Amino acid sequence: MRSLLGEQGLSAEASSRASANLGCALRRTWVEVKDDTVTCVFKRAGLGEYAASVFLDKNSNGKLDTNAIGSAKEPWGVSRNAAHKRFGPPLYKDAKFDYQGGAVTIPIELVY
Repeated sequence: MRSLLGEQGLSAEASSRASANLGCALRRTWVEVKDDTVTCVFKRAGLGEYAASVFLDKNSNGKLDTNAIGSAKEPWGVSRNAAHKRFGPPLYKDAKFDYQGGAVTIPIELVY
């Protein structure tokens, strides 16, 4: 993770199969960023299919800032490092993973 100015907050989402696109969160949490690895815990998550998305809230306004055409102005990423579409976020089907219980490590690279 690159060094950033301002508050370094991270939001993570877990989406269910019910959502065709990412962005409809079942759970959200904010995690303090201290180095290049961040740990986020979603308690009481049921078994099944999920996708996770994260963004670095550089200006501490609680949302992912976008430009006039909807492109992210802050670093973001999704599970499986799914590629974003030309206009809009990656599809849920490209970012989904199967959760079978227990601790899971999901590496997500941020797009700057």
